[in-house]
Amino acid sequence: MDMFLHRLDLGFRLAAPGIVTVALTLLGVVPLGPAGWGMLAPFLPLAAVYYWAVQRPAVMPNSLVFAIGLLHDVLTGGLLGLTAVLLLLFRSTVIGQRKFLTGKPLFVYWCGFVMAALAYGAVEWAAQSLAALTLLPGAPLLFRTMIEAAVFPVLCWVFIQLQYSLPER
Repeated sequence: MDMFLHRLDLGFRLAAPGIVTVALTLLGVVPLGPAGWGMLAPFLPLAAVYYWAVQRPAVMPNSLVFAIGLLHDVLTGGLLGLTAVLLLLFRSTVIGQRKFLTGKPLFVYWCGFVMAALAYGAVEWAAQSLAALTLLPGAPLLFRTMIEAAVFPVLCWVFIQLQYSLPER
């Protein structure tokens, strides 16, 4: 029985980053602000994918990232699969920068997130403009990225606390 409880505890600890990211996805689509807020609401899972891609990529595998992107598209009525593909590209890019970002001060880590989030927003804007066959306004995505950058340190603190509960690699 002790072995079963130990494995159950380990399973929940390893699933926690994914569960928190799904919760952030759900929180991000709940209409909390004024009318039109949905376009400006921060895409909170981006911070989670960034954090775990740098710190512990194994707890946020491609399959989970893809599923979170699909969930977001279904909940928002967006282009089905666009967020999933963009999140996978984002994760791959961030993993490519792991050596540089690992062990750096929070400010450097935060600057890396801001640059990655701006790139994500630019690619998302281009893809949505292409799908709409017109140039969409870029200001909402830029504003959204600024909000994501502002909340990143708070989310990072949450992820750090969560990481303390994870077993060693």
